[in-house]
Amino acid sequence: MLSLKNINKRFGNETVLKDLSAEFTGGLNFIIGPSGSGKSTLLKLISGMDNEFDGKILFKGKSLKDFSKSDLNNYYYNSVGFVWQNFQLINHLSVEDNIMLVLNLSPLTSDEKNKKVKLMLNKLGISNLAKSKISKLSGGQKQRVAIARSLIKNPEIIIADEPTGALDAKSSQVIMDVLKNISKERLVIIVTHDKNLIDKNSNCFLLKNGKLKNNFKNEPSVGTVKSDCIRPVLSFKNAIIQAFKNIKGLSLKFALTSVILVLSSFFLLMNLSGQIQNKQDDIYNQLVKERGDNIKDIYVGANTTTSSGRGLQQDAFKTYDVLNGDSGVEYIYAGLSIDDQTINIGDIVKDYKPQNSNCVPTVHKLLSGRMPNSDEMEVAVPKTLLDKFNLKAEDVIGKNLNMTGHQRTSRTTKSNVSLNDLTIVGVIDSTFYGQEKEDFFIYSLKSVNEIFKQTGLDKSKLDARIRAKTLEDILPIVGKLQKAGLTPGGDFSQIQDMLSLKSTNENQGTLISTIFLSLSVIISLSLTIINSYLRKAEHAVLKINGYSNKSILNLTMFEYLQVSLISTILFLITLPILNTLSIKLFDMYISGKNSLYLSIVIVIIQGLVIGFVSSIISFKINPSKNLKIGDV
Repeated sequence: MLSLKNINKRFGNETVLKDLSAEFTGGLNFIIGPSGSGKSTLLKLISGMDNEFDGKILFKGKSLKDFSKSDLNNYYYNSVGFVWQNFQLINHLSVEDNIMLVLNLSPLTSDEKNKKVKLMLNKLGISNLAKSKISKLSGGQKQRVAIARSLIKNPEIIIADEPTGALDAKSSQVIMDVLKNISKERLVIIVTHDKNLIDKNSNCFLLKNGKLKNNFKNEPSVGTVKSDCIRPVLSFKNAIIQAFKNIKGLSLKFALTSVILVLSSFFLLMNLSGQIQNKQDDIYNQLVKERGDNIKDIYVGANTTTSSGRGLQQDAFKTYDVLNGDSGVEYIYAGLSIDDQTINIGDIVKDYKPQNSNCVPTVHKLLSGRMPNSDEMEVAVPKTLLDKFNLKAEDVIGKNLNMTGHQRTSRTTKSNVSLNDLTIVGVIDSTFYGQEKEDFFIYSLKSVNEIFKQTGLDKSKLDARIRAKTLEDILPIVGKLQKAGLTPGGDFSQIQDMLSLKSTNENQGTLISTIFLSLSVIISLSLTIINSYLRKAEHAVLKINGYSNKSILNLTMFEYLQVSLISTILFLITLPILNTLSIKLFDMYISGKNSLYLSIVIVIIQGLVIGFVSSIISFKINPSKNLKIGDV
């Protein structure tokens, strides 16, 4: 059944096994030898945990070195069972669950699995311990559980490494009796230093100086050879059940995991929800709000002064051509003041005479509709008109307006002007230095040209007012006007200061976001590494019982899916507390449905990512390095 041919094993320059050959067909076989002689090393080779050696180990004629990962999983599940000196049981599971985790890889129904476990516990005399936690058992009881777990899958070989090393004399005798009975049906290989365990009905091999010598050999018996092998697969149903049992058994650890996951998700949520940057923007936006939308205004006057105080005359009308199609411009309108206006709007406004303000009209804010197009006969009316006649914006927008009034042609003279059938397209807030002006009607450029025709004035004397879309658009617009030979007016030095403040705030926000993101990543990464380290022995036990990487992945993902759902509930419950702490520490908080939805997604995804990374780490686990096996 198991043949060793010319085995050589080295550790560095030291040769532990030298041209070793042996044949194991069945029965009870002891391997003895002094400490450090290579007994446990030999078991690692036989078990398939270590394939770094010269020579061949053949199982039913096939070399273990040629085994694929799938072959090795089948070998662990169908052909070989292990019994260790330190038991290698999963302490957070009950006795029956330690045995059941092997059967979870089979296609058996729940009833069939429960029946098999019950029969095996009865056979080994530990049925009364089925619900007991492993930590509550004596050494002898633990070893019988380990044997039960090995036998439940009906292996062809039992490999026992110092199975009585941690037991008292009475318990040792019980375990040896069990192993002797097992050897009547299958191959049992026992490594031990206790020669008292060996009887003359057994085969005994002495490992010394790298050689395996047959001390005495009885008539060889032939162990049972399985004709049908089960392909070990962990179904989703069994993975969910096993995951729940793991969470229940490791409730404290997973509770701590949930708390840490909540904190990590909160930091990540603060980053992704934009709360950090929003907080930095609030400082800037508050300053902009205090100045109002007029801070985005640029003035190009026909008669103005330079920064040195010199008088300057310029063709302000060029502004319309220079800025035509500029994406940074929200709107341009003419700074035209008309005195003694009389306004008529169909049947709803008759002979309305707004009070003269003797000011050039300005727009504080567009309230409804839009600003007039330069090539259409259009007008935007002040909100004061609507208030005067108890109208709404929809009552006037789209209606036609007729205006008569006077346009100053010099300091002492005025000319009559009139405009008919202007389409009202918008309503403006005409607040100017804290007062709403009644005569701030904003006429389109085409309408203004009509007035200039009526008065004979030179349109180059027309002032232009520009509203930029954002503060960032102001300086490029100013540069464009200056390049065209125009001198615009505005508090551009303050604009520069505000933009510098915004840039500083953005940099600070980016730094804080980076810190929060780093905290989240560090917490998640630490959690992943710690959890993987704490459970590496458990995953090694799963591997030597036939669990493939895919099975461990399924199990781990379902564990963390359940933990993520628990963490989501915990997150929502503790969000008020987290917000309170966040307000005190960072003056920020999470609010709104979108943020809550995002928090749920973050917690679940982050939990699954941690589970996935933990699984990937577990793929690299080498059972021979993560299970305590003998001395060499």
